[in-house]
Amino acid sequence: MIKSKIITLCIILLTFSLYSQSDLYFDYVLTRASSNFNGVDFNDKVIVVYGDAGVLVLSFDRGNNWEQINLNDSLNIVDMTNIDDNFYGIAVSKYLIWSKDNARSWTMIDLGKDLKFHRIFIYNDKLYIISNNKIIVYGRNLTKIKEYNYTIDVNYYDACLVGNKIIYVSGYGKLSFINLDNEETGVIDLTDYDLCSRCPIPYNLTSNQQDLIFFTLGYELFRFDLSINNIQYLCQPPKIKGAPFATDGSDIYQIYSKTDTIYEIDSLFFGIADKSTNDFKDIKMPGNDRYIDNLLIKDLKFISKDTIIAVGGDKLIYMSFNGGKNWVLKSLMSGINNFFSYVFLKDNQNARIIAAKGKFISTKNAAATWLPQKNYHSVFIKNLSFAIKYKSIPYFKDLDHGFIYGESLLQKIDTNVLFTKDGGETVEMKKIKNLQHFDDETEPLLTVYKGNPIIITQRTLPNSPHYTVFDVLNSNADIISRKYIKDTMIYCIFNINDKFYAVGRDFKQELPYTYKLYHAYDTSFNWIEDMSFKIDTATWESSFSSASNIDDIIFISFSYIKVVNKKDILQFCKIYSIDTRKKIIKEVYKDDSTFFQKALKLNNKYFAFLQKDSSLITLYSDNTSIPIRDWKKLMFKRITPPKLLVTESRLYGLNGFLSDTLFYFIAYDSLYNREYLFKARSKKTLNVEETHQIEVIPNVCINSIHPNPAYDFLKISINWNQKYDIDKADFRVFNILGEIVANKDKFSLLRVNDYSGELTLNTTDLPNGVYLVSAILEGSTLSQVFVVLK
Repeated sequence: MIKSKIITLCIILLTFSLYSQSDLYFDYVLTRASSNFNGVDFNDKVIVVYGDAGVLVLSFDRGNNWEQINLNDSLNIVDMTNIDDNFYGIAVSKYLIWSKDNARSWTMIDLGKDLKFHRIFIYNDKLYIISNNKIIVYGRNLTKIKEYNYTIDVNYYDACLVGNKIIYVSGYGKLSFINLDNEETGVIDLTDYDLCSRCPIPYNLTSNQQDLIFFTLGYELFRFDLSINNIQYLCQPPKIKGAPFATDGSDIYQIYSKTDTIYEIDSLFFGIADKSTNDFKDIKMPGNDRYIDNLLIKDLKFISKDTIIAVGGDKLIYMSFNGGKNWVLKSLMSGINNFFSYVFLKDNQNARIIAAKGKFISTKNAAATWLPQKNYHSVFIKNLSFAIKYKSIPYFKDLDHGFIYGESLLQKIDTNVLFTKDGGETVEMKKIKNLQHFDDETEPLLTVYKGNPIIITQRTLPNSPHYTVFDVLNSNADIISRKYIKDTMIYCIFNINDKFYAVGRDFKQELPYTYKLYHAYDTSFNWIEDMSFKIDTATWESSFSSASNIDDIIFISFSYIKVVNKKDILQFCKIYSIDTRKKIIKEVYKDDSTFFQKALKLNNKYFAFLQKDSSLITLYSDNTSIPIRDWKKLMFKRITPPKLLVTESRLYGLNGFLSDTLFYFIAYDSLYNREYLFKARSKKTLNVEETHQIEVIPNVCINSIHPNPAYDFLKISINWNQKYDIDKADFRVFNILGEIVANKDKFSLLRVNDYSGELTLNTTDLPNGVYLVSAILEGSTLSQVFVVLK
């Protein structure tokens, strides 16, 4: 056995057409942390869960551990089948994907832009793809063999393989079939079986692949035994839509969920259609193992008699290992919303989310799967601070300890803190007395001092002095010290070079629209005034809106409102920059109907994110001395600008950003008409090893190589800078002596788009050993090690 330590010289995840439309995304490799799963396939070596945006999640140990593969993000994979080590999947249209190594690497094949796909089957070593009005037949090596034409009377496509026949829905009360052995075709008119006189469309076609098919008519479930040409009524299943069926032998099972509309929580159910009693019997034991809601189940499969898997929307994976009596949640990330979610990012593998409805969600495998906490309580939705994150403070100190603080002003709830000590596995509740925020103008704030979170609250009560209170909390969310300042309101606070800066107002002086910049070293009483400034209001009402910090600069924004003609409301926004070092304030932006979200420094560029009406605007510059109004505007196409509120409050620091090279954000994808959670990793790579500090952005990059060790071929995923011609790149293979053993002519390139593709290298002529594959383009050289083992 040859053992080799492979040194990764370039660590970049494969990504596709996400960032070509702007400099912001071009500098990063984007991975979808969220996805909707459509189905699951498996063999004796791997379970493959597939879904939209080209996301595949794999398990090679029967569901204990999972990893994510990212194919072309335009692929919405709707069905999959396999034979031996080969997996074949179809997208909604145009593309087929093929893996020859148990789903570890994939080839994407264009079958024609006008084709729409619905199902794929394997029979006698041939692939049968159900398209609109066509059944296309391919060999295992994807050579096209023939086509069948078929017609249907409804705009609904469903089919299943049973024995040597493909059965498909062809009309109201009609099924049709094609015999794959002799090409005989026929129609099954359900009215001939006295099931109905004006039959509806058959739905939920399910097969045991031998001699039985199952379908629903209206609210009733039937079983059709093709061997004796008999249709039997089974039962009225609990649900018809959003509740998939699966067969095991001659029995059919269903999984479904119910929502408690009062507590906004789901319950999972699983049962069997009892053909002897014509009733549906629940098998699953009562109760859920975790906090679940908004379940959308898309597929159900029996892996064995005892092992069952269900998958669906929001990365849902449920598994049972005792025939459906008990179910274990393997993944679910429902409830992620850009305005109500906080992300704590520890490293590429580990992240924690505090979402709406008191939900704590975690990943330990680089966002392949996510899990909510085990316990639920009605206070999660009754307290608005937890339910919609109203005037709340979420925070994770480390991977284990996190909390959300929020006072419910509309309901008398004896709980104002939810916290976890085990990374979100369980969530505890408590009432911290005297931790209260009473002020309509401001939000509670948070900062960190010597590793401990500090919650800053305001006390504005009638006929009483104003107080700003600083409460230091420990890992159990207990107050360990409290300090306060009188007659001062703090609007924002930032830690800049180990010094705290705050923008606030001094009520003792009672100067209208006058604000002050303070600094302190320990958030104690010793706040020192640096400067005082007055904002221009004219005849408009103004209020503090938001704040951000880049380097030594604090950006603060104010909203201005005026009522005209007693009914029309005019509004505009002003942004000011405060240089904390020079003690200078400048107006840098003004526009109507605009809200300032955030300013960031990413890859040595400065970005400002604004919202104007319902549109997101992103501006950037190489220099903060230039006013924001003169920054350049980025244009976005398919993927919108990032909604960075997912990672932090607009009033304090970037707690969800590990650095400007690794962070999460939410953005809208117009192709799928929904928002996704993305993980962004900088394309900056290390020259020699990860601990080296010299960073470069290469013109060409090797993302991944597979299989490794290689036997007869090697697939190499690459990205390149779009402004260079990839045809001018050079590719070489070196042995351990530094000798060139393969030149560019030994490689073939399959372009995915204008900046990414896949190289194929035939390794049959290479003896066993360790090799280096290099890609060279316009002065950049990137290499990776691989092994040939035969």
